[in-house]
Amino acid sequence: MRIKEVCKETGLTDKAVRLYINNELIHPNYQEGYNGRRNYDFSEDDVSILKKIALLRRYNFSIQAIKEMLEGNDCISEVLENHLFNTKQTLAESSMVLTNLNNAHNNSISNLDELCDVLGQNLEPVEFDLMSTVKDVWSKIKKNIPLFATVIALGTAVAIIFFAVITALLTNLFLSLS
Repeated sequence: MRIKEVCKETGLTDKAVRLYINNELIHPNYQEGYNGRRNYDFSEDDVSILKKIALLRRYNFSIQAIKEMLEGNDCISEVLENHLFNTKQTLAESSMVLTNLNNAHNNSISNLDELCDVLGQNLEPVEFDLMSTVKDVWSKIKKNIPLFATVIALGTAVAIIFFAVITALLTNLFLSLS
């Protein structure tokens, strides 16, 4: 199936489909055209995944969250929990903004200072959920443990080689001086 047909079937734009390909959410077959543009051939599975992506994007899931869920079912409840928390927080902030805008609209505002005074009256600080943030960071670290282990191993190897070279140079220097 060509990209035009996929767009028609999924309701997505060409640009959106290419974005999801570039972010590796789907992996359709392709051939390079004579003009350098890729001609994609989408399978039914690709179209099915794109329909799921379109639905999740309507619910404001991030591309990264969708990618995590596509890579494994074991993180879906965690991603959903984080998204639910963030959506509730966004909704609460939007509700506060709407209330303040209504208050400002109902008052006779004649200049910017008055508008800012009215809008700033009920401004509540945004809550920061440390546990949610820690869980999010930890889930990202867990996924990258092999990468961290490799970096630590390489760093250790470089340090050992560095100290071995310095030791050899210092030994040669002391032997030549004596």
